[in-house]
Amino acid sequence: MKKKMLVIGKTVPLHDRASGDYRLFQILEILSQDYEIDYLALQHPLLAKNTKKLHYVNRDSCFRADRFDLVEKRYQEDLRRIGVRPLNAVEPEPLKMRPTDRVDIVPFLSASAYDVVWVEFFYVADDYLSDIRRLQPWAKLIVDSVDLHFRRLARQAEYLEKEVQWLVDAGQRRFPPTEEHKQFVREHRRYADHVREQELRVYSRCDAVVVVSDDDREVLQSHGLPSLFVPNIHRVPDFSEKDIAPRAGREGSIFVGNFDHNPNITSAIFLKHEVAPAMEAMGLQLPFYIVGSNPPQVVRTTAQAGPLHHCFKVTGWVPNTLPWLNRARVSVAPILFGAGMNGKIGEAIAAGVPVVTTHLGADGMRLRHEEHCLVARTGEEFARAIQRLHEDDALWERLRRNALRHLRETFAREPMEKALREGLAAAVDEEKIRRHKRNPARRGRFKPARLPPARFPRPAQEPDVSVVVLAHNQWPVTELCLRSLAWAQKKNPGVRAEYILVDNASHDSTTRKARKIPGLRVITHRKNLGFAGGNNAGIRAARGRNVILLNNDTVVAPGWLPRLLAHAERIPDLGVMGPATNTEIGQALPGVRYENLREFFDLHARLGHENAGAWEIAEKVSGLCLFLPRATLDRVGLLDTGYGIGYFEDDDYCLRVRDAGLRLVWAKDVYVHHFGSMSFEHNSISKWKYLEKGMDRFVFKWGKRGLDHISRAHQENLLRPAAQEPTVAW
Repeated sequence: MKKKMLVIGKTVPLHDRASGDYRLFQILEILSQDYEIDYLALQHPLLAKNTKKLHYVNRDSCFRADRFDLVEKRYQEDLRRIGVRPLNAVEPEPLKMRPTDRVDIVPFLSASAYDVVWVEFFYVADDYLSDIRRLQPWAKLIVDSVDLHFRRLARQAEYLEKEVQWLVDAGQRRFPPTEEHKQFVREHRRYADHVREQELRVYSRCDAVVVVSDDDREVLQSHGLPSLFVPNIHRVPDFSEKDIAPRAGREGSIFVGNFDHNPNITSAIFLKHEVAPAMEAMGLQLPFYIVGSNPPQVVRTTAQAGPLHHCFKVTGWVPNTLPWLNRARVSVAPILFGAGMNGKIGEAIAAGVPVVTTHLGADGMRLRHEEHCLVARTGEEFARAIQRLHEDDALWERLRRNALRHLRETFAREPMEKALREGLAAAVDEEKIRRHKRNPARRGRFKPARLPPARFPRPAQEPDVSVVVLAHNQWPVTELCLRSLAWAQKKNPGVRAEYILVDNASHDSTTRKARKIPGLRVITHRKNLGFAGGNNAGIRAARGRNVILLNNDTVVAPGWLPRLLAHAERIPDLGVMGPATNTEIGQALPGVRYENLREFFDLHARLGHENAGAWEIAEKVSGLCLFLPRATLDRVGLLDTGYGIGYFEDDDYCLRVRDAGLRLVWAKDVYVHHFGSMSFEHNSISKWKYLEKGMDRFVFKWGKRGLDHISRAHQENLLRPAAQEPTVAW
């Protein structure tokens, strides 16, 4: 019987448009022989209506409307043809784009038990990690990096900072870098640093990360992260010898690239403004074929203006690249920045076209200069290499044959198929899967029975801290939280604390059972007052010098209160403090692993030694656990009840705390486990409805500052208008 795998991707694989999608399609075709594969296409990026044209939007670039038109039946039928079942249909009309929109994957995760969940791209995994871990705790979670984004962004920042001499507009006019460009470079450098932290944190929460190059694998190994090496897979037999044109009759150079990928735009402009003038100075009038999806205006006009414009031919997307590869004598790949492998190089080699590339391009494919390719750096070096391959037939033939043999031995489908199967088998823990799947309805890693029933000491008259737990139904979840609180209090009896449960109009047994717990103060409401209203009632009732607002779907460990109180004494101007946790990327610790309550407690004890007294400034502290000194409450006030049932009250409060001149921090020696969104899911409350309403109020209240905060604290994909074609730095 085949094992089951869920693959989550941005869109269905557009395998004839982008080398990364072609690689994913090959991986699916291989794994479908061993797994029953369900494919969930998120349409992530979503489509937005602009005044001029339709654009896909994601964190890397804008996608043209034709990409949307083509993600319909043909690509889904291709998935079915290789034995992969698409789970959702792509809508035929544009979708309304909002910063909070995303696909609700909970129904898909709840419908079946999977042995492996494979997610394409770290930023997709970032959105759905918590849901996957909670609803499929037995599954091995594999994230396909495609390339290490932070390495590509860092190299781009270095290139923009040190190498750029000119900016080019859509009319192929050159002008020196402006102050606006320099500011963009500084912001891009900060963004690259931010992505590095975010990307590594996501990978630390996965079981394995798929990488495409040796360099990427070494980087992850240096961070102690497990990796699975699956490079671009090339089907060399796709281009048979009879289909490949002979050397005679070929002329010019070809560049193939998907222009949704920003480095390809820079490469095309480098060919236009560095290589073409050098060739013109050498008296060479050879054609340049620029082939690939969605060329922007600044690439399209290379054939209309500027040096040697009559030699440039820009085709856009073509159904088959081989006829164009057969025209060219040389494939040029000026990879100026980036990471991973470049499919354009492997495709050219498979088609029998010698390659001229940079060290980055050669290293990604393990190519050696003068043996498999020619390596160049400047425009003049590229021009001379192109000239050599036009004049030296023996060199042309030697490089072609050596590179083709190298591709067959190193990156052909057969050896990669074996390596993929063996690597995935090593990553999957069969016994763990069998053990957990015996009870597929299990909702998390912890069982209440492993902790004694909750019993709290009599509340002190002037407690050091009041812990307020807000609940709405879901007694089993709330009970586990209360048991962990009582156990932690028993292990730290010196902490003077009071514990308050605020029941927000539960209609299950929550109130009745909570009132039977000794030492627990219970506040009940006949109406659900929402997150802010319920917590405000707890704050008003609290007698402690400090107040902690704690979600009911959390688990704490012994020592959590003493450590938080110790931080509160030491940190000057403390406004709000939170713990490290498993569901907030801004409060995550790399490399955290635990499978049960004992391991969680052991982790927390270890953090008390390894991270003793450590804390960091936070952009935002999540409302799952908010430590509020009484001085903060006195200066800032209560939570804003205008947000209704929930979402963005914590963001709002954090901005108010910052305006009061106080600090937002998270403690690195305190860890709170969070199941996440239990009140919304199990009470049939539309999470996305209230998320969007909260976003609307937050942006209305805070304006541009609110949008900037969301982009930093939540790393959401905000809509950026297309406006005019951008200038390109080269």
